[in-house]
Amino acid sequence: DESGQLLFYTDGSVVFDRSHQIMQNGQGLRGDPSSSQSAIIIPKPQDPNIYYIFTVAIAQSNGGDKVHYYEVDMTANSGFGAVTTDINNPPLLIEEASEKLSAINHSVNDEIFVTTYANSTGFGFFDSFHTFTVSATGVNPIPVISTVATPTLARRGYLKFSPDGRFLVSCTMGAQSYLYDFEQSTGIVSNERQLTLTINQAVSGAAISPDCSFI
Repeated sequence: DESGQLLFYTDGSVVFDRSHQIMQNGQGLRGDPSSSQSAIIIPKPQDPNIYYIFTVAIAQSNGGDKVHYYEVDMTANSGFGAVTTDINNPPLLIEEASEKLSAINHSVNDEIFVTTYANSTGFGFFDSFHTFTVSATGVNPIPVISTVATPTLARRGYLKFSPDGRFLVSCTMGAQSYLYDFEQSTGIVSNERQLTLTINQAVSGAAISPDCSFI
């Protein structure tokens, strides 16, 4: 919460409340602990009691590598919270995606962008970033889609925004990794640059320095 107190946490499959017990209706989410970025928790703007858990699994588990989301209401269960979405039928955002989820605030609006790397037509090579907007009205299921110059079949690896929201790094195990520009007012990803690495071209994760001068 705004005071830094733990509310809940998840590995994308099970949600635990602040007492480290399984949250009400908090089992069976469709992420996977083996997924690179199995889950990300997003607060609903202008509502301190509602959160969304976005999940992505791996191809062989939990219904495949689809992107779903779940609502958590912290006023439920005497303040310990509950997952209020139907666990067996969560909203589906993407049919097939890589194991990547990341988020950044909108540059002006009281909104949050949630981005994943997927296929523009549904299946096949991963060739595009899909950016969803979370606002005071909830999750917009229609994404901003940005097609990339170099598609890949590799699923694993982190997706990380720079602290200032200007850049996006896509790390890929089994293929090249890339740096992109991110437009923090529109959600558009552009200007692909391959990262030249001297030791191993296949990397799982990365971080960007606070002043955004180093990866």
